[in-house]
Amino acid sequence: MIHSFRVEPAFTRRDLLIDYGFRNEAEGNEQEIEVELEWALTRRLGIILEVPYVSLDPDDAGKADGFGNFAISPRVLLAEYERFLLAFGLEIESPTGSRSSGIAENEVALAPSLSAWADLGGWWAANAQSGVEYTCESDQSELFVRASLIHTFAPDRASRDSHAEHAHAHGLHPGLFSLVLEIDTTVGLSGDDDGDTEVEGIIGAYYGFSEKLDLRIAYQFPFSHSEQLNSGAVAGLIHHF
Repeated sequence: MIHSFRVEPAFTRRDLLIDYGFRNEAEGNEQEIEVELEWALTRRLGIILEVPYVSLDPDDAGKADGFGNFAISPRVLLAEYERFLLAFGLEIESPTGSRSSGIAENEVALAPSLSAWADLGGWWAANAQSGVEYTCESDQSELFVRASLIHTFAPDRASRDSHAEHAHAHGLHPGLFSLVLEIDTTVGLSGDDDGDTEVEGIIGAYYGFSEKLDLRIAYQFPFSHSEQLNSGAVAGLIHHF
């Protein structure tokens, strides 16, 4: 069970994710350090806490730094089978961040979604998530659909391990390598971005550094002509409790 870069997983675990991201966009550069804590309360109930720190360097204005809005996301595992999981999540974003230069919005945003995970066999897995993000005061909303395909290059000894032992304890076994292909689509439903569609692609890699620590890196690129992104990159660590 590998945590995708954009797709929130259907499984519940106890992970600490620390990512550094850089985006070169049409209007300037953006850097972000995000700390995310995923905590499984029970096998079927979990919660996610996210705190981003953002640095904006727009082409037509001065540089701005500050915290983005704090987000909390309860998660409920709705269905659990050996090779398939389905979960419901509700991200609640509070207006607690820095509002200068567009770093954070001054309103509450809600994003209910469904997430799915499937074991495709042969060390292939798929993650998917779909939902709607809605801002409570400005009545702007957008549909998002995200999906990822993951392949782990496993040696013979790892292939002989049981499915349960590999999947539920941590992330990757030490020394294992995974390749992640991901797509993120957003469609404006109302507000300023009504009708706008943006599609981003991600090519990433994971490496199991130890039983409790995974390293990950990724390259981001635009798919759609309306996309503001020119290119981007992510590097981070995942600590499993």
